[in-house]
Amino acid sequence: MKINEIKTIGIIGSGTMGRGIAISSSVSGFKTIVFDINEEVIKKAEDSILKDLLKSVEKKKLPDEKKAEALSNLNFTSEMKDFSECDFIIEAAPEDIDLKKNIFSSLDNICRKDTILSTNTSSLSVTRISVFVKNNPERVVGMHFFNPANIMKLVEVVKGDFTSDECIKTTAELSEKMGKVPVIAKDTPAFIVNRIARPFYGEALKILSEGTSGHSEIDKVMKSCGGFPMGPFELMDLIGIDINFSVTKSVYESFFNDPKYRPSFIQKKMVDANITGRKTTGDSILMTNQKNNVKSISEKDFTLEEFKLILSSLSQRITEPRLDILGILKENHNPLTISEIHSKLKNKKTDLATVYRTINLFAELRVVNEIDFKDEFKRYELIYDRHHHHHIVCRKCKNVENVETCVLDDLENLLKKKGYSEITHSLEFFGICRNCRQDSDVKSV
Repeated sequence: MKINEIKTIGIIGSGTMGRGIAISSSVSGFKTIVFDINEEVIKKAEDSILKDLLKSVEKKKLPDEKKAEALSNLNFTSEMKDFSECDFIIEAAPEDIDLKKNIFSSLDNICRKDTILSTNTSSLSVTRISVFVKNNPERVVGMHFFNPANIMKLVEVVKGDFTSDECIKTTAELSEKMGKVPVIAKDTPAFIVNRIARPFYGEALKILSEGTSGHSEIDKVMKSCGGFPMGPFELMDLIGIDINFSVTKSVYESFFNDPKYRPSFIQKKMVDANITGRKTTGDSILMTNQKNNVKSISEKDFTLEEFKLILSSLSQRITEPRLDILGILKENHNPLTISEIHSKLKNKKTDLATVYRTINLFAELRVVNEIDFKDEFKRYELIYDRHHHHHIVCRKCKNVENVETCVLDDLENLLKKKGYSEITHSLEFFGICRNCRQDSDVKSV
């Protein structure tokens, strides 16, 4: 298949990537058929694509006539058989090898033998995927776009062990026709960009988990000092925590569990709780602004004793400095800077560094909310997010229901009294069983 023979492009998946690729394809003059599993998902994709095109016109990045041309080029379907007329396929389904096996096996039977079958995978082996195609596996190629696909210029064109040189040439030329910059890569784990990016995300998550710095500070340093347009946490938020975590797991396994690619427990907890970034929360990665989908209990709803209960439930020690800081935040209706909190402490032996560490801990536990002000000083106020409530059971005594011996039952009863009927129990967290009193004997469910 040569570039001048490509008239119709099929796209599998109408998620974030699929929609972006569909815009690039239709704007470039190709008839574009977008497939997804049901009509409801397709309708959402249509609305989202129209919204993106209108936004581009408003910003004068796309002429109005080009928008009209793109919309006329777009077709949507829930029937994969409609791909029989396609000259080029771009698969943009989730990173699941079994799912891709089903897709490419079906395409092998539906499409012509000369139709190029590309995958937008960011971490799975193109060679492995090509094995699912029995009729001419030389036409299987990697075509890895970057999010948002209709804006980002780079495309990694990945050559599997069976991919023909002609297929690579045509895919690279198609990328250029869509206004992209193609880079040829070999079929190695994570290719080029994602392999380089893994330590970028991984080290940022390690710094956060060690308590060395908060996520906003890490982003700020990388942008202001490193020259990056976005920090690692902003990028994870945009890409999706679930996708980023999935890619990291895949790379980790592909490199035979090399420690430098080890996934982070922070991401695992968030994925388990379906906190996957902007697409589920409409807000930042660690939900520091508490907007949209997150219902929170404010400082007015809790007494200081109840906040002590929350700290206990999160397996945190109740120290004098922590109680003092909680008390100050409770008494002040306006958010305070770390310096202001320090100046209000009655016990002057507590130094500024202790206040800073305590506030960062509280922010990560979602006990305090971090707010950015125009003067660039960060201010903090008490808040509690129900998405971060954990239920713990003791391995030794299996106790979870005895209110007298499990502090989490007290907390759950408290939340229910305040109108919170749905309590999330999906995050992993190690705590102290009040019955057995052994850290090593606890696990979470």
